[in-house]
Amino acid sequence: MGEELYAEDVVQDVFINLLQQTNYFVSEGAVLKYIYKALYNRCIDLIRHKQIEQHYEEVSGNDFISALNRDGHNTLLTKEFFVIVENRIKGLPPKCKQIFV
Repeated sequence: MGEELYAEDVVQDVFINLLQQTNYFVSEGAVLKYIYKALYNRCIDLIRHKQIEQHYEEVSGNDFISALNRDGHNTLLTKEFFVIVENRIKGLPPKCKQIFV
């Protein structure tokens, strides 16, 4: 189910970018070639981004939380910290928020 949502987002992004362009294509084949290449590149970008997110979560996520708990901070302080961060992210402009999320 999650992959379908990512696929829909990728296709939607590509078509929005196509509609925002001011240059015109010479033929239907050129448009199809552009759409195919744009979808391919966007999918590659998404896969790379997901790999980076996964690596970051593996490296820093667990170590950060365990370090907080090990240094005498309790779980409540950790939860409060993440609530504050989440609230700050919600207050960001949409594009900036998208980068953080």
